[in-house]
Amino acid sequence: MKNCITLCIVLLCCLQGIGQNTLLRADGKEIRTRKLEEVLGVKNQHITETTREYEADGHTGTWYAMDMKTYHGERFFQMRSEEYGQDVADIIVSENGTLVAEDIWHGFDEGAREAISEYLEENGATVYDLMDIPDQATVILADGTVMKIMEQQSISTDTWEPTLTGQNQQGEEQKFSFFEIHKVRENNGIDLKMPENHYIDQYYVIEDLAAKGGMKIERYKDLGAALGAYYSLPNHKMKALGIENTAPLRGSLDFIQCKNGIDTLIYDCQKVEGWLNPQIYNTFKDIRNSTCKNAFCKSQKR
Repeated sequence: MKNCITLCIVLLCCLQGIGQNTLLRADGKEIRTRKLEEVLGVKNQHITETTREYEADGHTGTWYAMDMKTYHGERFFQMRSEEYGQDVADIIVSENGTLVAEDIWHGFDEGAREAISEYLEENGATVYDLMDIPDQATVILADGTVMKIMEQQSISTDTWEPTLTGQNQQGEEQKFSFFEIHKVRENNGIDLKMPENHYIDQYYVIEDLAAKGGMKIERYKDLGAALGAYYSLPNHKMKALGIENTAPLRGSLDFIQCKNGIDTLIYDCQKVEGWLNPQIYNTFKDIRNSTCKNAFCKSQKR
């Protein structure tokens, strides 16, 4: 009875066009077939250098491993069709059988490495996996600055200090912090990115920390709005601007306080666990720049 039900499902799927596969030939034409095995479901297998008769998800026929590269501890295999050989495009799969790239005509070229980078990112690989930035690697900062690394350098994730040095596109030596990094392109062409961080929940502005009978607090989702509200308050009050985070144990820290009429940066965020992250780093830079700009504007009005 079970076999009869299975056969009926297979026939129905084939009549509806389910399980259709495509191969891309060297002349650009497509080879289409239908596989009952795909309809029934074929489990992935562990890939090695000697793998043959591998059935790739979404691709017809069987495939064999012809080349292998290792990136960040994981092996990737260039697979070739056993039936059509070089007449159709190769594919690249991970060692666990996951399809990573297709339409491969030139092995592990730039397009293949881009697909591998995306696969690694989807599986949790980030710049935090690096112990060092290798010599001749390319680093792109969050502000778009492109830097060439001229010698291998150790990464420090426990300080905001600019402990790294690169050469910018003007040929000038420039120091930068690990937390400024957006992406690192290694010498093997693999990109590792800084993970997206959503640590900030909202900003707050306190009208006067010294107010008696309770402080007046306004909250904002946008930093620009919070800064505008802060600078609009008179400087004879001990006003403050801070951030509330999204951590499981919610917390807040002041980033600016007006002390004796002077807008003063508060550096507590560099000492409290959890606050040492790229989003806070770049927000702190924006706040610091705003204090410099505001002070300059005031001096120009005098």
